[in-house]
Amino acid sequence: MMVPVGCDAYKRLVAERKAWLMKRPEGFHARPGVLDGTKEIYSVWQCAIPGLKGTPWEGGLYKVDLLFTDKYPEKPPMCRFKPLIFHPNILPKDPFLVCNCHNIKDTMLYLQQLLHKPVINPEHLGKRVEFNDRALIMYLFDREKYDKKIRKQAIKFATDKVELDIGEELPTFDI
Repeated sequence: MMVPVGCDAYKRLVAERKAWLMKRPEGFHARPGVLDGTKEIYSVWQCAIPGLKGTPWEGGLYKVDLLFTDKYPEKPPMCRFKPLIFHPNILPKDPFLVCNCHNIKDTMLYLQQLLHKPVINPEHLGKRVEFNDRALIMYLFDREKYDKKIRKQAIKFATDKVELDIGEELPTFDI
């Protein structure tokens, strides 16, 4: 669903975009999607989240699409890592996550923390109690192997960057 120009969600996203450009967390990148190379699409944001320092995720830059509806911020965005990453909370068959954050900055900071500390208590996930079983079992019972796999993933995603018109570095996406 598109976020129509002029609706409250659109105005809120435009304001968040301005605030983001003035002061964004170091290493994070976010912008509205672009259609036909010129028109900004505020219903799909293209973002990149750096791996948390001191964790196996460090050094990676993880691409995320944030999908908004005209009900934002009451309805938080859906989040989709692209390409799919190995993580207990990210299902290969249903890679969308919902976090109950009501602004872009908090959403991105939450996702960075989630990478390092998966939510494995089903009551924290609301109705979603499915896990990527392979990642969850490895995380819980063979942490060394899990961390090694995450380090390889971080290295893989460390150099996939392009320069944007606005001076931000961001991975290339298809929306």
